[in-house]
Amino acid sequence: MEGTFLPQLAIGRGILYNRVAGMGRAASSFHTPQMSRRCGDASMSGGKQDRRTRYTRTALRESLMELMLQKGINKITIKELCQRADVNRSTFYAHYRDQYDLLRQVEDEILDEINANLAYFDMNNSDGTFRILENIFRYIQDNSSFCRLLLSERGDVTFQKRVMDLCQGRYMEQWLSSPRDIDPETAEYLYLYLVNGSIGVVQNWLRTEMEKTPSEMAELLLRFINQGMSAFA
Repeated sequence: MEGTFLPQLAIGRGILYNRVAGMGRAASSFHTPQMSRRCGDASMSGGKQDRRTRYTRTALRESLMELMLQKGINKITIKELCQRADVNRSTFYAHYRDQYDLLRQVEDEILDEINANLAYFDMNNSDGTFRILENIFRYIQDNSSFCRLLLSERGDVTFQKRVMDLCQGRYMEQWLSSPRDIDPETAEYLYLYLVNGSIGVVQNWLRTEMEKTPSEMAELLLRFINQGMSAFA
């Protein structure tokens, strides 16, 4: 898997170092200037490869975003992506199956970030929820170009559903186990109201060029959420 080579190499070197160190001074004969140069060359080569991979992926993702602003993804060709990113087709296929796979991986990264924050979600802890929302808004701000696109009419229509499905598991589990007097059907309606409203808030924030800070948006959204939930306290 891409990105695992260097960590594995580092572990291997650590094991080798420990074994050789235990052999005492005799081990010094194994560490020659030629070996040092070769290890250094390998490390530099790996670093260059990692930078090249990151550059290629970034260029292709930016190209996808630019093209999706002009037309639907079903009308985007691999040739267009490669020309705009200045990479050849073989390089593209070394990273992605097609344009849909490229988009899916971009979406997955955003969802992974949201999921990592939601792992600490506790509806009874307002301070903790504020920090989670602040982190999510900050991430959206840092990746505003793609988030704005994905949440627009030109974005992937399934992306919003994936966001909602991700949030629903965390929300419903805690809500139904809480002492609040609410049946599952009503809880689901409330969840849909809160999440759809939250997505609308994010969309408007992106449309208005994020005039409010992530902290201000987190505080505002938390107030909306708390007011909606207070009706069933």
